[in-house]
Amino acid sequence: LFIHIEIEYKPLNRRTQAARTQLQEAQERSSVTDEEMLFELILLGLGLYLLFPIGLYLVCCWVIPAPSRIKINGDESTDQRVLIVTAHPDDECMFFSPTIQGFNRLGLKVHLLCLTPGNYYGDGKVREKELFESCKYLDIPKSCVTLINDEKLRDDPDVLWNKDSVGQIILSCVKDNNIDIIVTFDDLGVSRHNNHISVFHATRELYRNLDLPRGNVQPSSS
Repeated sequence: LFIHIEIEYKPLNRRTQAARTQLQEAQERSSVTDEEMLFELILLGLGLYLLFPIGLYLVCCWVIPAPSRIKINGDESTDQRVLIVTAHPDDECMFFSPTIQGFNRLGLKVHLLCLTPGNYYGDGKVREKELFESCKYLDIPKSCVTLINDEKLRDDPDVLWNKDSVGQIILSCVKDNNIDIIVTFDDLGVSRHNNHISVFHATRELYRNLDLPRGNVQPSSS
């Protein structure tokens, strides 16, 4: 049995061709739109990721007001004085500048006691000038800066100072300026410099012996 089938090819008419062309164009537009939407979603996600912590910070600042004063022994005072005790010029900016700026924002009066002019390399005169320039930048008046030049306190990373001698200098400065808060180095001197460590031990000894005037808080480490 043999069956012969003939299929007649007829070209698409203009209407059919136009419809197919429109369909192809719509598909292409749909593909571009999907890519654009994906890109916009990525940008939105990145924006939320970056803006969320900033927004949270702003909300916290608005809801939680910054403290206007610090409590000492349970009492609030608007006339509090802070003593930053350092060993050399540049310690105040290298180790304590954020702390000093924070106290300034709170309206506390900051004093600085520097125990040497920093003459280890023979440039003590230069470093002395730099100290006062640094304090000026940190909003510490020259009248609130005490610089000690004592041969017993030698600028040397290998030398531990006598804590009683250092303690007497600190105590004198505290009494003369009615200091409420003392801030100095930690037990490792921050950078393990022996002069720094000596300042910590001297200050801690004053506190332990109750030599500090009544009303002073425990010495803080920066």
